[in-house]
Amino acid sequence: SACRPMFFICASMCFCCGAYFMFSMMSDYLGKAVYGGNPAAKPGSVSLEKYRAGVRTATWGYLVVSVTYLLFNLVHRRVLAYLGQKTEFVVVQVLLGGTMTGLALTCRLEFFFFLSVVAGLHRACRYVVPYAAASDVIQDE
Repeated sequence: SACRPMFFICASMCFCCGAYFMFSMMSDYLGKAVYGGNPAAKPGSVSLEKYRAGVRTATWGYLVVSVTYLLFNLVHRRVLAYLGQKTEFVVVQVLLGGTMTGLALTCRLEFFFFLSVVAGLHRACRYVVPYAAASDVIQDE
């Protein structure tokens, strides 16, 4: 039916918005959990400076996400041709979940930057795969 492709597109966009919310929370997490800061601390305190350092680091992470997204899109067609849509989607989801779990368990900055790279791959995947899947459904009909 004509509704099936639209369902895939709408569902994927729902998850896309959730991913942006996750990254807005990530800067707060870095400032608090990884750097050990407190956003409610007194101005000029060490605790507030630690929090701000975490937020500044998060901006570098966002840059890594954007650069990874840009570079991966340059070769994305070849990756899709080699792996296929489903395999690529599953691999990226597993990498994302594993990296997020590692960051949550260890609070290590290395996991954050690896997560930033994986998030760039995830962004490319979540914007391409649902539309490609919807296109396949339409072509099959």
